[in-house]
Amino acid sequence: MSNNYPNAPNILQQGHAAAWSGAWEEAAGFYRQAYENNPDHPRAAFFLAHSLLEMGDLENSRHYYEIAARLSPDDPFPIEKIGLIYEQQGKVAESIQFYENSAELFLKKENSLRAAGCLQHILKQNPDHADARHKLTSIRHSSDLDLSELSKLVDEQPAQTLPEPSQAAKKSQDPLEQAHETALAGLAALFFELASSSKTKQTVPETETGSPKTSFRDLSEDPECLNLLNHLNRAADFLARGMNDWGEIELLALLQAGINNPAILFLLGTLLSESEPAQALSHLKQTRAYPDYALASFLLIGKIYYAQANYPQAAAAYLQALAVADSSTPSPDHQNKQPGAYTPLIQSYCRETDSTFQKNLCETIEQEINRPDWLDHLAVLHSQIAMPQHKDDTLLAELLAAGGSPLVQRFAEVKELEGNDHSHSAMEEIFYMIEDGPALLPAQLLLGENLGKQGHTGEAVQKFKLAAKLYALRGQTDQAVQALEQAVLLTPLDIPTRTRLIELLKKQSRIDQAVVHLRKLAEIHYQLAEPEKAHGNLTDAIRLTLTSPSNRVLSIELFHQKADLYMQDLQFQKACQTYEQILSLDPVNLTANVRVAALNYRLGNRDIAKQKMNGFLHFLIENQKADQIEPYLKSLSEELPEVLEIRKQLADWYHKHGNKAQTIEQLNMIAEQLMKKGKNEAAVIVLKTIIALNPVDAARYQQIIDQFGQPDE
Repeated sequence: MSNNYPNAPNILQQGHAAAWSGAWEEAAGFYRQAYENNPDHPRAAFFLAHSLLEMGDLENSRHYYEIAARLSPDDPFPIEKIGLIYEQQGKVAESIQFYENSAELFLKKENSLRAAGCLQHILKQNPDHADARHKLTSIRHSSDLDLSELSKLVDEQPAQTLPEPSQAAKKSQDPLEQAHETALAGLAALFFELASSSKTKQTVPETETGSPKTSFRDLSEDPECLNLLNHLNRAADFLARGMNDWGEIELLALLQAGINNPAILFLLGTLLSESEPAQALSHLKQTRAYPDYALASFLLIGKIYYAQANYPQAAAAYLQALAVADSSTPSPDHQNKQPGAYTPLIQSYCRETDSTFQKNLCETIEQEINRPDWLDHLAVLHSQIAMPQHKDDTLLAELLAAGGSPLVQRFAEVKELEGNDHSHSAMEEIFYMIEDGPALLPAQLLLGENLGKQGHTGEAVQKFKLAAKLYALRGQTDQAVQALEQAVLLTPLDIPTRTRLIELLKKQSRIDQAVVHLRKLAEIHYQLAEPEKAHGNLTDAIRLTLTSPSNRVLSIELFHQKADLYMQDLQFQKACQTYEQILSLDPVNLTANVRVAALNYRLGNRDIAKQKMNGFLHFLIENQKADQIEPYLKSLSEELPEVLEIRKQLADWYHKHGNKAQTIEQLNMIAEQLMKKGKNEAAVIVLKTIIALNPVDAARYQQIIDQFGQPDE
């Protein structure tokens, strides 16, 4: 590796100056320039990665950390940072792997404190990681650094840094308490990081033996870092003692020193939420992007806006909190939850002019999820309202917004009544639900299903169509689609409803489903003797599929369906053109090749037909696809049994490949066709060819020849 970096030091220093002032974008520019000037410079790549990480650009940051690790494979710092990025992205297995690797490298360099920090991150993600716990215990027993209260915090609560949902520790804490514990553990990890980075390994000789020994210089040699560690230590101490005002001062000092850590930001957001709400919002809007703090951050943001009577913003924050909590719920019906499913609902509820509704929404969500058993509670609610035939990612949110847990319970009771075939009792309950919340669309859907079961098809369809219209106005297209799908199940021949369904599916780029309904619509129009409309539906479907190469197979299927309709209507010219379009997509499509040749024969274009047939046979031979020749000629002879030259080619193919029985069979059919046409002399020639093949019943063929007499020589 080259050590000649003529321009790097000055540029890097400019980058350091920008970074210290918090101008990370400017710093990234200097570091990028240093790296581009010297691509073999590992520190330039490292500093660029760090600045991108501070800017929140995780993917590009990881890319440059990987470059730094490749340029300097014995350096544990880039590997540690890659682990951190994977941790922030929620990729637990990858994060743990990189933290393990970096911990090993730190231990090799006798930097036990930094290794301990990596192991803490592993335990934060997997408290049951036995190897990490064992190594961390060994490090702590051998370390001579006094970590004071911060060290005790980590030692006393190692398993509560980030417990799994099933653990008792997490079940006993509400989301705010969980995030608070995580933030305190984050301070501990930050302390380890700063303490270890301030150390420089020194080697001094023993006075007697002359053998070297390793030591670490005192923290007092790095007063700036020591000052940060003191702030961290005091912050943890004050917060542990409940002296929040003093803890707030220490955290603000760290923030002003450029330590923009999510744990610090979240703790400040919590502490300032009542006294300085504007500052608290600024901090919490940053921490809501981190998985460990997202739920608590949205709850606190909602509380602040609620206290300010800003109910639209408060409702949006609470709904976002519910979305985060919902995505964590181990519910079978929520495993395939669509990203962004809550966005249209949030926008709709924020546009509400009824502030009382928004206020009640905030209070309901606060009550339902800011509780110690929130995970289990949401899982139970989901199990009560699961609707396999109507997947709705925001169903729980709509029910909670309209009436909280009691409405969820009533919804569950209606489902139970429906399941027990008590349709009339279920309908009464549904009407009560609609009276309490006329805009509750899930209740309208339940009513539609109930009416459909009782045979009131027209009324049921109207309910589904109304619900679909309202869902579409809200921007909840998924739900609108599901409502219309239920409507067309009841009335398959309802063309306007199916057309509207297709429009919504197109809007969502759900090509496969839109094509299914377009094909069904084509069948309906054809049954109604409206072939032009049927072809129009298929053409629309083909246009949709041709937008992506991945839909090529589906496009070919649609062309075949369109060609079949032309064949049924005896429009052979259009059918032939359609099969040609298939061949432009799939030149070896057997059916299309057969039909193109056959249709040209029927249209009187014998020369073109022969050209197509011979051209395809040549193509198959040239492209090592000779195994397709037999099925092609066989299918073509079935399409055109009267065209003897095709059957003659098939007989020649069988004879060439030693298939005597099939050769005789084809020659026999040719002879029969010739005799039917009165071409006895030609038939006798074919019969003699058969006899030359030495068939078992040669005598029978000779008798037939004798009946006709010898042809003129």
